[in-house]
Amino acid sequence: MLDQLQALRVFCKVAELGSFTAASERLGISKSSTTRHVRQLEERLGVRLLNRTSRKVSLTEMGRAYLESVTSILEDLDEADQSIAREAQMPAGKLRLTAPSWFGIGRFAKVLANFRRQYPQVDLDIALSDRQVDIVEEGLDVALRVSTRLKTSLLAQELCTIRFPLVASPTLVPHQLQHPETLNGFPWLEYRYFPLEGRLQFGPTQVELETVIHSNSTTMLYQAARTGMGVAMLPEWLVEEDLKSGSLIELFPALPGMEAKLFAVCSSRRYLSVRVQVFLKQLAESLSSRDGR
Repeated sequence: MLDQLQALRVFCKVAELGSFTAASERLGISKSSTTRHVRQLEERLGVRLLNRTSRKVSLTEMGRAYLESVTSILEDLDEADQSIAREAQMPAGKLRLTAPSWFGIGRFAKVLANFRRQYPQVDLDIALSDRQVDIVEEGLDVALRVSTRLKTSLLAQELCTIRFPLVASPTLVPHQLQHPETLNGFPWLEYRYFPLEGRLQFGPTQVELETVIHSNSTTMLYQAARTGMGVAMLPEWLVEEDLKSGSLIELFPALPGMEAKLFAVCSSRRYLSVRVQVFLKQLAESLSSRDGR
C-alpha cells in the first residue's frame, strides 16, 4: 500500500514537472526509482499514463483523467495527515462520552472543566444514562461504567474505587442504629441494575427490608432517600454533601460497605485518538488522587 501511494506521488510529480529528472530531484529519489514507480503503476493499471519522448514527457488522455482523480485523493490524505499531526500537538474534535446518570454532580463537572481549560479545542458530548449502551453501535468514544465485576470485549481501564454507603434520611432513621438486625422491615429503595431484593448481608447477619421502590435511576433513588421514603445504597460521590450537611446519614459506618470499580471502556481496542488518550490520562489522575473519596 505504501509503495502504491509512493507511485501515485511520483506519477503526479512527473506529470506536474513534465520530466522524470526534475521529479526525481524534487522528490529526492533516483531517476531510476522514479521511472520504475511510474512503470509499475502503468503495468498495474494496464494503461499508458505518460507519453515519453527524448525531449519531453506528457500525459495521455487516460493519464489526464487518472491524474485528476488521484490528485484529490492525495490532497485528502495529506490533509488527514496534517490534521492528525495538529491534534497530536493540540487535541481537537468531539469526544463522545457516556456515564451513569448520577455523574451529573459537581465533582465530575470540575474534572470536565479542568480538562476543557487544558484542551479547549476538544468538545465534549456527554450522555448520562444508567442503561449500559452499546458504545460501538452508538458511535461513542468512551463509556464510564461502575461495576464489581466488569465483563467486556472492549478495552477497559480501571480508574478508581467508589464506595456505596447505606444511607437514609434522619426523618426515617432519627438516630444511629446499633445493630443491623434493627433494619428488618425498613422500607428499601431497590436499584434495578443491581438487585438485592431488600436482602442485605452484614458479615454472618442477613436482614430483610421491604422494597417500596424499584427504579433504573440512581438519581431517583437518591431523591427518594432524601425525602425519607426508604433506605438506599448509593455512590458516595452522590451523597457526600448530604452526609456532611446531615440531610442523609450513613448507617453502620464502621461496618465494611459495598465497593465497586469505575472503569473507562473504549470503543476501539487498537487505536485511541489523541483526545481520548489525554482525556483518560487526566481523568485517571484526577480521580486516583482522591480515589473517589
